[in-house]
Amino acid sequence: MRGVVRRSTWTAIATVAALALAPAAAQAALSVVLVGGDALEDRPMTFIATGTTSGTSHIYAKFRPAGGVPCAPSYSADSGAGLFFRDVSGTQKVTQQGEPGAYLLCAYLASSSTAAPSEQFALPVNVRPNNATLALLVPPRAHPGAGVPVTLVGTTELGRTLFAKAKPIGAGPCGQSRAADPATDSFAFSLPASGAFGLPRLAGPFRDVGQYTLCAWLQESSSDAVAEASASAVLNIVPPVPVLTSLDVSPSAFVARPAGGFKTTSFPSTRVSYRLGNTAASVRFTVAVRRVGRRVGSSCRALTRTNRNRKRCLRYQPVSGSYTDPGRQGHNSLRFSGRVGGKRLRTGTYRLYASPRTSTGRGKTLRHTFRITTRR
Repeated sequence: MRGVVRRSTWTAIATVAALALAPAAAQAALSVVLVGGDALEDRPMTFIATGTTSGTSHIYAKFRPAGGVPCAPSYSADSGAGLFFRDVSGTQKVTQQGEPGAYLLCAYLASSSTAAPSEQFALPVNVRPNNATLALLVPPRAHPGAGVPVTLVGTTELGRTLFAKAKPIGAGPCGQSRAADPATDSFAFSLPASGAFGLPRLAGPFRDVGQYTLCAWLQESSSDAVAEASASAVLNIVPPVPVLTSLDVSPSAFVARPAGGFKTTSFPSTRVSYRLGNTAASVRFTVAVRRVGRRVGSSCRALTRTNRNRKRCLRYQPVSGSYTDPGRQGHNSLRFSGRVGGKRLRTGTYRLYASPRTSTGRGKTLRHTFRITTRR
């Protein structure tokens, strides 16, 4: 855990060697080493103590936060928790409350736990925190109503839990930990005990278009005040590419108006109906007139002197001008006057093209054939 107030449990394993001390030695001696030299929170630590003495003695030890206070003159006078015991054969375990930081192991060679030691040894131990990294990989954009695929990548030496929250970008930066951030949880899951990870998850779904901040924390507990590793990323929720599901012109044969614009409320005219399936969009209407051309290869080309003897075909030639309608999601309709680009369409057969567009992109274009006549 992290923060000003933190209590975590770790286990120390003490292995004592050379406890059958040689009686011939005239001078007492004692030393303690940390096996591997690396003390990691939440991981067992193995200490080996060795010594010689001329009398019957035992090895006693205390383990405690350093606190700037040296080892006491004797085992019983020191405030630490007992690590080695009178019965020193085999392996002994103790549980110590603490957090990563500086600790002190005080070892004593004495005939009893209350006797003055013939030798003592102090071993500083720095218990380090878990080394962890975290990064968020998110797509450049996503659409409302669906979960956003994100990948959390990083490393951890210890088993931890990942937490994530998403909030509008204007709601402020990510907190130092899950508990310190007021947003609602998006997801949480446990990690492997150690090593590198790359985990895909879904964030959201997000109902509204806009920018969101995705915050992620790697922590030992959900209540940690400070995360061991954190990451953030910006999610861009944009309108989906519009889908035009239908286009209709009714009646399909009508008389063009003598004056006005593309859209009208008067007769003669025809009703253009269309439906946007997934989102509101601007729909751009264009018109092409049918012409007789000549087949050149796989294309129908305009009639020229060089191709006039080729096979006849029908082609559609764009008419200058367009009209854009602000379509809403669902059914839309307008009355088309039969005028494009400020000009009245002549009698003939035409195609009306409808292309939906948003800031995200342009959807598929639909078309519908109609005729301009001289009689109502």
